[in-house]
Amino acid sequence: MKRVRYERWAPFGWQGFLLRVPAEWNPGRISGDFRSGSVRLDDAEVVRMEVEWREAQGEASVSGIVDRFVEGLTREVQRKKGRLEIQRRLHLDGDRSPEGEQEAIFWEADCRVHALVRRCAPSNRIAFIRVIGRLGEDLAGVARDIFLAVEDQGREGERRWALYDLLCDIPPGFDLETSALRSGHIQLRFTRGQTVLQVDRLSMAGILLKERPLQAWFEDFFHKELRDLDAASHPCEVRGHRGIRVSGSPKGRWRTMLSPLPLLNVRKRLALGGCAWHCPESNKIYAVLTFYKKEEDSIPVEEVCRGVVCHQAESADQPRGDARIQARAE
Repeated sequence: MKRVRYERWAPFGWQGFLLRVPAEWNPGRISGDFRSGSVRLDDAEVVRMEVEWREAQGEASVSGIVDRFVEGLTREVQRKKGRLEIQRRLHLDGDRSPEGEQEAIFWEADCRVHALVRRCAPSNRIAFIRVIGRLGEDLAGVARDIFLAVEDQGREGERRWALYDLLCDIPPGFDLETSALRSGHIQLRFTRGQTVLQVDRLSMAGILLKERPLQAWFEDFFHKELRDLDAASHPCEVRGHRGIRVSGSPKGRWRTMLSPLPLLNVRKRLALGGCAWHCPESNKIYAVLTFYKKEEDSIPVEEVCRGVVCHQAESADQPRGDARIQARAE
């Protein structure tokens, strides 16, 4: 049996869950919202991890949930005339979770799976986390370290979002509206009432800024966001880097009437506040933008920027808050 080891680990934070996973595992598929959804993490060759969650509305005990899952898994393997080995109620070293709130299990059929089913009190959700290995691979230590460091951040407070090399802390009350995970560009867009908070991270900053300054690049790249605004920017320092501070107010209605509008989706008249900066150490551009209807609904964009990690030496790959035990890299 080959024992799988990973030297580099990184945070993964999505919809209130914060985990610590091998750095080479990245999202392959994401669906759902805070109440229910799933995330699949892949390495360069195979699926390595799946996380599913749903609201716990009058759910049975965790052991009852596992009972039903095992019954279904057994029927499926029998239908395929395959072999199945199952181990339940496995002990996790350092596990301090109250009895009945979680159960660790293992099964081997056409692959080897270490799984954790947990009732998460802060968010009132049931989480099902599976670490997947090939036949002949031993991922028990990797799975243990992942399970012990799982953190449910709940819904009411600040939440940490982390994927690829973007890590940001989002203020309370904001829910993810859209996400774009393109090659070289990650964008997370959140809403709270009529207020919008958007975080962008772009790679290859040296190439993007080779022929023009940050301000000119910003105005060109975000031209759709700026088209209905009287916007202005000025140089500033953000996270120790050269950046720009941006503000804008809606153009007069007579001016926006001259622009083509979608027939069924008239754009909202929102003010803008934001910052953008170039981090040479990571060769990336970061931007934090907020759009709001009323001044009292605006948020201090500088505070959000302080929660965005670009190149800092701080240990961003460690769980925060009520994480039960420090994870150990295998």
